[in-house]
Amino acid sequence: MKLSRIKFYLIIIIALTLNSCKKNNNKPLTINSNTIENDSIKVGNLIIKMREGYDPKILTFNENDWSNYYQKHARNKNFNQLSIDDLDSISKPIINQFIDVSEVDSLSKEELNEVSKEFGGISKEEIEENSAEIIDYYNKLMQFQIVETLVDLRTTKGAYEPDYIKFTTLNLRETLIISRRPALISEYKKAAITAWDYTKKNWSSFYKDLNFTDNRADAYRHIIWNYLLCKYFADPQKTIGRITNITECTNYVKELTDAHENYTNNELSHAMDFHNNYIGRYLFETKANYKKSCLFCITRLICPSETEISNIIFYQKCSEANNIKCKNIEEINSQNSITAVRVTD
Repeated sequence: MKLSRIKFYLIIIIALTLNSCKKNNNKPLTINSNTIENDSIKVGNLIIKMREGYDPKILTFNENDWSNYYQKHARNKNFNQLSIDDLDSISKPIINQFIDVSEVDSLSKEELNEVSKEFGGISKEEIEENSAEIIDYYNKLMQFQIVETLVDLRTTKGAYEPDYIKFTTLNLRETLIISRRPALISEYKKAAITAWDYTKKNWSSFYKDLNFTDNRADAYRHIIWNYLLCKYFADPQKTIGRITNITECTNYVKELTDAHENYTNNELSHAMDFHNNYIGRYLFETKANYKKSCLFCITRLICPSETEISNIIFYQKCSEANNIKCKNIEEINSQNSITAVRVTD
C-alpha cells in the first residue's frame, strides 16, 4: 500500500514539473538588433530564415514606428477613423494565412509539417515548447500585412456604419494597438456589438431617441464594453492571441481604450469615459479567474456572463441613485474610482 502511494505521488510531482517547465518556456518573443543577423532571426530557441517579402526590422517595431511608417508610405496621409467592420474584413484573410499553434495537438499532419518546415524541421514537441514565440512572430508578420493594406487604402473612412460603429470607429494609434494581436480584432468587434445591443435593450425606454451620449446609458455602455473586451480577450478556450493573465489582459484593454478615448476633443466627456472604462476593467479583474477542475483538464476562464454583468452594471452602477452627475472634471476626479459617473441626465 505504501509503495503504491509513493508511486502515485511521484507521478503527480513529475506531471507538475513538466507542466511548470512548459509554462516557463512560453515566454513572449523579444526581438532586438542582436537577434537579427542577415535574413536569419532567433525566435525563442529557434533560428529561422525570415519569410520572403518581410523586412526583419519590422520585428522590432512599436506603435510609434508603425505610425511613422504609415505616415511615410500611405496614399492618404490623413488617417480618418477606420470602421471596425473594415478592419475585421482586412484582417481575416491575413489571419487565415497563418497556422494557429496555440493548441498543437489539434493540428493536422499537414499543418504540423508546414510549421516544422518553416522553422528548420523542428519536431511537434519543439513547436509546442516554442508556441508562444511562434505566435508572437506570426502576429508581427500579420500586423505588417494589415498596415501595408491600410497604406494602400485611398480612404480609411468606412462607408458602411451600422449603429454600433458610431462609437467603435478606430483612430490610427488604436488600430495599431489592436493589430498587434490580429486575431483579437474580431473579438473587439464582438464586444462593440454586444455592448451596444445590451445598451439598447436596457436603455431605449429611457432615451427613446437612442441618444446615449454623456448620460447613464453612456456610462453603462463604457463599463460593459471594457468588461466584455477583457472577457473576450482573456478566454483561453478561443483562438490564437488570447491573453491568459488577468492583469496583463486588463492592462492591454486599458492601452487600447485609452487610445480610443484620446480621439475626442470634449475634455469633460473624455474624463467621464476614462472613469467608466476603468470600472469595467475593475469588475473583470475582481470577478474573473482561471480554473482547472483537474491536473490534466483544460484551463477555463470563470467570470460573470454577459447577462449577469449587465444586471450588475445596470442596477448597481447606473441606477439613478448610484450614478453620480458631475458638472466638471474636478467633480469626476473626486468620485470614488468605482462609482459610475455621467455629465448629463
